[in-house]
Amino acid sequence: MPSEWKRTACILCSENCGIEVQIDGRRLTRIRGDRNSPSSRGYLCDKALRLDYYQNNSERLTTPLRRTAAGGFEPIDWDTAIAEIAARIVHLRDAYGGHALALYGGAAQGNQLSLPWAVGFRFAMRTPYMYHALGQEKTGEFWLDGLLFGSQTCHTSRDIENSDFVIFSGNNPWESHGFPRARLILQELAKDPARTLVVMDPRRTRTAELADVHLQVRPGTDAFVLGAMLATIFDEHLENRAFLDSRTTGFEAVREQFAGIDVELWARIAGVDPEAVRRVARGFATARSACVRSDLGLEQSLHSTLNLYLEKLLYLVTGQFGKKGAVTFHAQTIPLLWDSNPADPGFESLRTRVTRMIPIAGFYPPNILPAEIDSDHPDRVRGVFVDSANPAVTGADTRAYRKAFSRLDLLVVIDKDMSETAELAHYVLPASTQFEKFECTFFNWGFPENYLHVRHPVLHPTEGTLPESEIYRRLVAAMGEDVSKNPLLGPMTQILAMPAFEQMPPGMRLAAAPLLMASMMFVQQHEAAVRRAGVVDEGEGLAAVLFKRIISSPSGAVISLHEYEDSFGFIRHADGRIHLAVEPMFAEIVSLRAEAAVGPVRDEAFPFVLSAGERRPSNATSSYRNPAWRTRDSEGALRISPHDARQLEIADGDMVEVESRAGRIVATALIDDSVQPGALSLPHGFGLKYTSADGTRVPHGPQVNLLTASDHCDPFTKVPYHKNIPARISKPLPATS
Repeated sequence: MPSEWKRTACILCSENCGIEVQIDGRRLTRIRGDRNSPSSRGYLCDKALRLDYYQNNSERLTTPLRRTAAGGFEPIDWDTAIAEIAARIVHLRDAYGGHALALYGGAAQGNQLSLPWAVGFRFAMRTPYMYHALGQEKTGEFWLDGLLFGSQTCHTSRDIENSDFVIFSGNNPWESHGFPRARLILQELAKDPARTLVVMDPRRTRTAELADVHLQVRPGTDAFVLGAMLATIFDEHLENRAFLDSRTTGFEAVREQFAGIDVELWARIAGVDPEAVRRVARGFATARSACVRSDLGLEQSLHSTLNLYLEKLLYLVTGQFGKKGAVTFHAQTIPLLWDSNPADPGFESLRTRVTRMIPIAGFYPPNILPAEIDSDHPDRVRGVFVDSANPAVTGADTRAYRKAFSRLDLLVVIDKDMSETAELAHYVLPASTQFEKFECTFFNWGFPENYLHVRHPVLHPTEGTLPESEIYRRLVAAMGEDVSKNPLLGPMTQILAMPAFEQMPPGMRLAAAPLLMASMMFVQQHEAAVRRAGVVDEGEGLAAVLFKRIISSPSGAVISLHEYEDSFGFIRHADGRIHLAVEPMFAEIVSLRAEAAVGPVRDEAFPFVLSAGERRPSNATSSYRNPAWRTRDSEGALRISPHDARQLEIADGDMVEVESRAGRIVATALIDDSVQPGALSLPHGFGLKYTSADGTRVPHGPQVNLLTASDHCDPFTKVPYHKNIPARISKPLPATS
């Protein structure tokens, strides 16, 4: 019989909405939103209702595996696995240096309490290389934050719920969410005549259908629209001089970059109405409060870093910053971002040996890893440790990853399932699921209220699995490391020896140690905001009280309450000001002007623009492997416009071949008038293997990264241009008997 309701959280996206679940045996039989969650307040999207497909599937790993000489796997015990892996890591480290090793992942969505242990393990490997999905998405923003605000940890938040004028650029929060209670907030925005909702998106998404203004830009032209908005603001003197004079430097140098821009021309290049662009610019600049939120559609498109710079200028020059309903900074309860400062001594030694790439916010871009491995450079990467990630599918250029991984001396994968990356590994280590251990997300980036939800296990760990933190603890011990000298493991080991921790359940101890460290740092940095949230010290210390609130709140807890003016205290430049002038971006604006003068250039060999990785109701994380969870779009269809379908004589449901310069795949055609002529769209999360009814492992749906190329990327950050892939399509030849 189902059990009583147990409180936990969804783990499918960064929001980690609070949920309640009923358990029958080991199955999650009923799921509903947790009304006691201070962040999601009972809100839940329909994908979370299928979380049993995450917890229970045929690909679960329940014992460590070692590759055999014949190419298959054999089960081994944990002691053997830990001893052999540790010995091989030490051999590679001592023979070739720490730069021969790399850590990939170390944190996945809400599976992040093991991250401090993973970083401590990286220190033990003596490598700076930490590759992460954030390095494939967000590093352009982090890089700009360092230049504008003085630190790459100065990450911004949007107060969408209280905003009068909101622009969504390159994202569809109806499907991708990205902020608490997204669909409810979108509906409130759409219904309120006093508020304005603007969407910049090449496709007419569900979010765009709710908008007051939909700027349906041509793929890859976002920079022209944002530049035209800024030119309008400067031409019409709509900038906020009081804010600029008191809070910023470099404004005049910025304004010079936009002098003489032809707004009509730039809007036409983007395929949008120039007057609509001007209206949006005026409305944003003159609104009582306004904010703009972007996501992968802007970050993984042409002019990636420039797009983000122009977006940041939009809210900074209009003074839509540091106030209710605008853009703010936020606190990091547990640091996920580190400052990679080129001014620091020894920064040059952090460059990768082959591509000479630098870390941004502590992360290296996955886009370069195949080149760092598949090279004859004497300092190439020879061993990779992959944790809670599947780069053989999710990294740009699947073929490059598979080829590179075949050259590794050591590939170790920690995962709950047998993934495509695990299939290539020398060792596979089975992890407990997120519902079988203490966990939380570090993406608690709220402002002015900040929340943290530490989830307690609702199921006992599957026999044969371990939490990642325990795996790292055992590996470092087997490597013979002096833990006291490790910058992270040393302090956490001291915490574990405290009497209060010795009394905790074993599964809680390793997870709680980073939380106490984080509580101490958080109180040191934000004491007033912590007290404002009702955390009261009655003699044991404010950090200790905060720590107890965090670990004893089954629905999550409010841990800080900032004031909007606090935003300016996050700025790390010595003068306390925002430095608007970013010289490398000025050069990009000059290039954009030159591009505008020439006009769009058509690739005759690949005349379509494919957007890869669309968020749909039918995709989630790669842990949803069994396609039975999909109630619609089960094949991951290719969206194509009616115009292009007629031209190519393609009917709805036809199998078509999609080809790029990197490769080709076959997909099911979906004729869809939300797509512009010349544009195509494919979802992520397909092409994953699962065990079929006859016991064989087969892939299902289009594996989109067979079409993407590593070198098609942003020059500053190496973020791939997933949203702008030159492509062509044709019907595949009929099968012959």
